[in-house]
Amino acid sequence: MDSRVEGSRISSLSASWSFTRVERWLWSERRLGLIILLLGSLVAVVIPVVHMTGAGLGVRRSAGAFFFVWTLYALGVTGTFGFLLSTHALWRLRVVSRAPVP
Repeated sequence: MDSRVEGSRISSLSASWSFTRVERWLWSERRLGLIILLLGSLVAVVIPVVHMTGAGLGVRRSAGAFFFVWTLYALGVTGTFGFLLSTHALWRLRVVSRAPVP
């Protein structure tokens, strides 16, 4: 059901402002933001595996199955890159914090 019908419409300006505030907070807490990104990437990698291990994909039974499968592939690839990049950034953050201060 559309939120406008229910009368609880959230303005896009308010939503984008909230997103900007959360983004700034996570950027200031860099390690926390990278850990959240790492966990989200792991979920994105697991979702295609969970969806593909069912009774069958039903590609011939559904008109949107082809698009659904390719969306799962894209989600898995994006999650893999996000996982690798956040792991690399966390590793670099750990190495930099151990560097001797002159």
